[in-house]
Amino acid sequence: MEARGAQQAEPGVPNSAVDLAFADLAALPDTDAADEYHAAPLLDLSRRMPFVVSINVLAAALFVWLGWQQLPNGPLVWWLGALTIVCGWIACSARSITLGNLERSVSRMRDQVIVCAAVVSAVWASCPALFLADASQDFRIVIVALTMGISGLGATLLARLPWAALTFSSLLTSALALSLMPLSGRSALIVIGYGVSLALVVVLSYRRESNYARQIIETRRQAEIIALLLREFEAGSSDWIWETGPDGRLTYVSDRMAQLTGRGRERLVGATLLQAAGRARRAGTWRQIAQLMAGHETLHETLVPVSGRSNSMWWQLTARPLLGADGSFRGYRGVGKDVTARRHNEINVFKAKEAAERESKTKSEFLAVMSHELRTPLNAIVGFSQILAEQKEGPHASPNYAEYARAIHQSGCHLTSLINDILEITRFERGSISLVEQELDLVELIDVCLRMCRQSAADSQVTLVQKYAFSQLELRGDLTRLRQILINLVTNAIKFSPNGSNVSVALERLPDGRIACAVTDNGIGIDPTKLERIFEPFAQVDGGISRRFGGLGLGLAIARRLARLHGGDIIIASRPNAGTVARLVLPASRVLSATASSSTDEAAA
Repeated sequence: MEARGAQQAEPGVPNSAVDLAFADLAALPDTDAADEYHAAPLLDLSRRMPFVVSINVLAAALFVWLGWQQLPNGPLVWWLGALTIVCGWIACSARSITLGNLERSVSRMRDQVIVCAAVVSAVWASCPALFLADASQDFRIVIVALTMGISGLGATLLARLPWAALTFSSLLTSALALSLMPLSGRSALIVIGYGVSLALVVVLSYRRESNYARQIIETRRQAEIIALLLREFEAGSSDWIWETGPDGRLTYVSDRMAQLTGRGRERLVGATLLQAAGRARRAGTWRQIAQLMAGHETLHETLVPVSGRSNSMWWQLTARPLLGADGSFRGYRGVGKDVTARRHNEINVFKAKEAAERESKTKSEFLAVMSHELRTPLNAIVGFSQILAEQKEGPHASPNYAEYARAIHQSGCHLTSLINDILEITRFERGSISLVEQELDLVELIDVCLRMCRQSAADSQVTLVQKYAFSQLELRGDLTRLRQILINLVTNAIKFSPNGSNVSVALERLPDGRIACAVTDNGIGIDPTKLERIFEPFAQVDGGISRRFGGLGLGLAIARRLARLHGGDIIIASRPNAGTVARLVLPASRVLSATASSSTDEAAA
């Protein structure tokens, strides 16, 4: 855009009070909105030009009529003729102020208006210069009043074109003041003050209007930016935007939605979401959406089935209700997303999960059946081998037979234990494990477990040490299952402890009221990165054919599941070659009563 104003200094450096007053105008952005702002007053003035010309001619005719008897007639006629010619020229010039010309050059048209204002003001300024000195005292008042009135009227009509308004009023009031100066200095000062007041009114009015214009232009620019971003979003995103009226029919849809449905935007606008999706009203998800929208509730990532151009699709809809300033419902505005690929992946994952669960269930059933089938002959092997080992039917022909029978009995017992573990883990997977709860003394239960493990500890040359903080600890739980957990933890500690070392069993109460039974060994330890893996069924920390310790890896898995059935847990803390601490933690809600112990250290074996 061209510079605004009659004269302009270097950009951004105002060199006068007037330049400073119009600084906001110069700062208006170079946009179509700014052009419209500057063109509007020109078009408005063009429409009012017949009225302006008529007022000038009538005022001049009235002045001539009043002064015909008091002023020289010749100058009056010449002055009226000059004003009429100027008004005619202005009327012709106003016809060139059209929208087409303004689109080419607003600045040129504005300069043309300033020139016209200067010419008209010069003709009116000649009135006091020609007639004021020869007029009577009373008629001087008429001349001054007419001149000041024309000055104020012109400034008002040209207020939206400040340079033209200032040019018109300043020339007219200056000429009047100069004409009055020889006759009455006081009146001249009053006219000067009137002219300055007019100038201030014009400047302040324009300043206020320019600020308002800046707000409008900024609002338009933000709207254009938002529209541009919206178009960029729609062009580069798989999401789309939609909007409905209060009747639920679409008032706006993105091109992306039209592409997915295979229908043009003109066909989608006016349809409901259900019609746009091509679904029947009986679809369950769509019934839910209809209920939510009827209640003016928010839609949040709702999945709905859609009939696409070639196959079925899934959309994810998110929207919120639009409310007017008075709280009235105006419809919905939301975002849609094509989640067909994600939905298919979820369905495939679900099917794979179901297949895996079926396979796992089949495996568990197979293991359970096989374990039961194996236990029947094993019971016979264990029972008869024990009879042979103890020589209950008489001595054997060879002493070696008794040793063989004991080896068969031990192997059978070990195999029975493995089979029992397999049966136990399959029962967990089928969810058929339940607790038979009763009141019990945990201290006494630990003592029983240590006695049951004493022979195993002696065979491994391991000493069992008891460290109790209680002499009696009553709680509620499943006696059999708690004994199974404790025996598992103690036998594990014995198995992984070196000869001549200690395995300690400590019983204490934690600060939050829970009960902890800690079994500590000085064995090989466990890598911290593998601590969680040891609770998985059939997992082995020391895996491979070279592992030194037997077992199926089911003991800790069973122990943790039994502990969690009690509302507790098994917590392992260990480091390689630094031993392991396995804690059975039970919730405080299971404790019925506790009696502190005076002695906390006792060797059990």
